[in-house]
Amino acid sequence: MSPRQSATAVQNSDYESDYQGYQSDYPTKAPPPNRTNEELNLAVLKRINPAISSILSIAPYAVVYEFSPIPQPEWTKTGVEGSLFICELVPGPYGEDRYCAIVLNRRGLDNFEAELREGENAGVEITGEYVIISFKEGHEQKIYGVYIFHDAPGSSTEHAMERNGELMKSLADHAGASRQAAEAAASAAVAQHTNGHMQQAEQTLHNQQAHAPMPGQPVNLQQLFGQQRASDAGWSVRTHNLDGGGDFPGAMNFSSQGPPLQKPDVLGDLFRRAGLAQR
Repeated sequence: MSPRQSATAVQNSDYESDYQGYQSDYPTKAPPPNRTNEELNLAVLKRINPAISSILSIAPYAVVYEFSPIPQPEWTKTGVEGSLFICELVPGPYGEDRYCAIVLNRRGLDNFEAELREGENAGVEITGEYVIISFKEGHEQKIYGVYIFHDAPGSSTEHAMERNGELMKSLADHAGASRQAAEAAASAAVAQHTNGHMQQAEQTLHNQQAHAPMPGQPVNLQQLFGQQRASDAGWSVRTHNLDGGGDFPGAMNFSSQGPPLQKPDVLGDLFRRAGLAQR
């Protein structure tokens, strides 16, 4: 090979991507759509609680404390610190509105989550710089205090504590009222349904008593057992046999065609034979 030919020779490559037609026949996929921070946060929260439907408010940083009544009353850190999310949940079993507060823990794998609802053994209170959340967990009463960080006046987080604390309190009040109204409506619907069945049963009993025979009056079997037994009233030997069919071989003919059959006169025959013998 001449030097000129060697200079123009194509050098082989170990990479298939160097080939101009590499994967040219395969369509390239479009890049994934860009999602907003709210969409990303909602996707993360749904992995923790699939019942979350939307995010209502976010506080940049919060610390969760737990109230311990024994051996002596005190507040202790739970080890949960991170962003606070106030979320709306899907409606409950009665159709009531529901809300919750979640703190995504930056110091561990355990997150804090509590439903916001005013009710028996549950509620939200604002005490100083803490939002007190209480609820019943099994047979144990739980009380938590959430401290929401806020910077000096003039900063973007100046009113983070006040704004988020009041929001949690108002949502808890609304959720409690919604739960009571939904339970009352469900109870009324059940009572109405039950009353309807009771009225129907009373009407059926009244109808049966109205058609019942008086004491001493003969019972009409066809009325008692319904129209399905009416056909049994026409049963006859002619139209029924043991296998359920019609006339059977050897059956006696009781039809009205022809002269009626006469019974044999046995005594008359004896007397006539005796008279003939005497003659």
